[in-house]
Amino acid sequence: SKSSTGISPWFLLGGILLLTLGIYANGINNAILTFDDNEYFQNYPEVVNLSWNSIVKYFTNYYVIMYQPLPVLSFALNYHFTGLDPAPMHLINILFHLLNVVLVYVLMKLISNNKNVSLIVVLLFAVHPMNVEAVTWISARSSSMYSAFYLMSLIFYVRYLKESKMKFLLLTGLFFIFSLFSKAQAVTLPVVLLLFDF
Repeated sequence: SKSSTGISPWFLLGGILLLTLGIYANGINNAILTFDDNEYFQNYPEVVNLSWNSIVKYFTNYYVIMYQPLPVLSFALNYHFTGLDPAPMHLINILFHLLNVVLVYVLMKLISNNKNVSLIVVLLFAVHPMNVEAVTWISARSSSMYSAFYLMSLIFYVRYLKESKMKFLLLTGLFFIFSLFSKAQAVTLPVVLLLFDF
């Protein structure tokens, strides 16, 4: 179906994604900051020595005074495949933001049933300066990662409310766990689910 402009909303969403990519593309050339970014690779030997034992450590330790095993695992994978080249690290952050843009659109379409409103909201989310830190600062990847899993959990919960299928409720719980493993702020999700019920 088409928006009020007569253009497919998925085509417009693609345009928003290209705009977002254009805005953040220059960040790919940024260096690894000597504040937080470097600590993952200098202070934690297990991050630069990826192994099953290292992965166990990611899930049983704090890193830069936070519990965030999935982002730490992603840093370890970055280092394993591309060393300390910052470009792939920044690219992963940008890709997570682009994924979140799509997820916000899907969620808005589910709860508003209005493609135009969904596109306006997703455009504001995509280019809002409040996201700059999460996208351009390597060590802030945890924010984009927890947001992605948080949004997935909300999407599946809305689908559960609409269709009453247990698999959607189970997926809600699974992505909630992934979100918690990305950043502690995900603990707010049960309250948000109650608000959705209300």
